[in-house]
Formats: sequence, C-alpha cells, structure tokens
Amino acid sequence: LCRLMDSYNSELPYFETAFLAIVEYCNNKNHNALDNDNKGWKTIPNALKGRVIQDDSQFMLSIGLFAKISEDVRCEIYVLPPEDGSIFMDLLSQDML
Repeated sequence: LCRLMDSYNSELPYFETAFLAIVEYCNNKNHNALDNDNKGWKTIPNALKGRVIQDDSQFMLSIGLFAKISEDVRCEIYVLPPEDGSIFMDLLSQDML
C-alpha cells in the first residue's frame, strides 16, 4: 500500500476525519481466517497515517470491515469523508461498488 501511494503521480487527498472501508471478496475455498482479529487489515490504517489522515488520533478514522462472497477474490480499500459513509453502505448493500 505504501509503494502504491508513493507511486501515485498526483497529490493524495488529506482528510481531517475519514471513513476507511475494507471490503474482502472471498469464496468458500479461501476464507480461512473467519475472525477479523486474525487478518492483516490493521496495517492499512497504519500506512495511511501521516499521508491521508493525521497520525495517532483515535477520533480521525472510522473503520468498516466487510466480507462478500465472490469467486473474484480481492480486497478493495476505500477512504472517504465520513459523511459519505451512508452512500458507501447503500452501494455496498446493492453490490454496486
């Protein structure tokens, strides 16, 4: 994630507060870790700190962890203003991301 952000040729947005949504798409064969505590998602907010959000403030970032069944195995990461969270949730529920 850090390499991806470093290679971005434009200025990254900076959020005073943000909503981080991590959507894991997996199928029945590859969903080994059922508990989110056993997954590596915690590295994502750490990579964002100081780049798109302030470092070390628990009130700057809200996090949503989502899992969807799919044969197209992937992980999508969204960082958006918190006021757009309801729009995100609506699109997610309708499989329109």
